[in-house]
Amino acid sequence: MNNKENLKNYLLLLESKRETIFNYLNKYSDAELNNEYILNKWNINQNLYHLWLAEVSTEKYIKKKTSYPEFLKNVTFFTRFNHFFTKNLQRLDILKFKAPEIISKFPDEININELNNNWIKSRESFLSLIDDLDDGIIEKGIFNHLVIGRINLRMTLDFFDFHFNHHVKKINKISILI
Repeated sequence: MNNKENLKNYLLLLESKRETIFNYLNKYSDAELNNEYILNKWNINQNLYHLWLAEVSTEKYIKKKTSYPEFLKNVTFFTRFNHFFTKNLQRLDILKFKAPEIISKFPDEININELNNNWIKSRESFLSLIDDLDDGIIEKGIFNHLVIGRINLRMTLDFFDFHFNHHVKKINKISILI
């Protein structure tokens, strides 16, 4: 299996995880999912919207950066270490990051079905992006994560995964209160 197929399979695994959480939340109304159960914390729909927005914004960034391949840099050892370190600390809930403003602004009410459909479309678009990228670009630092640094496409999908897992923990804590 080639590198692109591995990346697409990873994204399909992420899609399966996304479908699982949406299926789980299907029993709740939009009012319940939009309700702030924990004071000054994001509600369930805001957590999901943030995840979707982070992925959509990342894809736009990658499309822009890869249109100028001559300016892409190699992923450094320091970045690989940072990625590993950040991933494991976030898994243990040791690190807390403030989300950039661009991906932490939400509509007043979020419709879960609309968000689900938008996320399905954006995942399809990301699959196309993987197909469209030149093989030589995939290993370059195509996304500049604020904490980790310039990461390649595999590391980007890995970020999507541990970012998703982090927010699912929050969603599960909130769902107990419903």
